[in-house]
Amino acid sequence: MLDFQPVTVKPRMLFISYPGQVHQVISSLGGAGWYVSFDSRLIDEPIRSTLDESVTEVLAVLLSQT
Repeated sequence: MLDFQPVTVKPRMLFISYPGQVHQVISSLGGAGWYVSFDSRLIDEPIRSTLDESVTEVLAVLLSQT
C-alpha cells in the first residue's frame, strides 16, 4: 500500500516514491528486495531542488535482466 492505495511490485522493478508517503507491505509471496532511503541533508541543494521538482508521483520502472 502506498498512501492507502494498493500497489503491486513486480520482479526487477525499481520503485521510487517521494518523502512523506505512507507505505506498508501487506503481503509478499517469496519476494526479496532492497529498500534504500536518503537523508535529504546529504544531497546538495541544487540537486535536491531538481529531484523535488521531478519526482511528483510514484515511479515504477521495469529493469532488464542484463
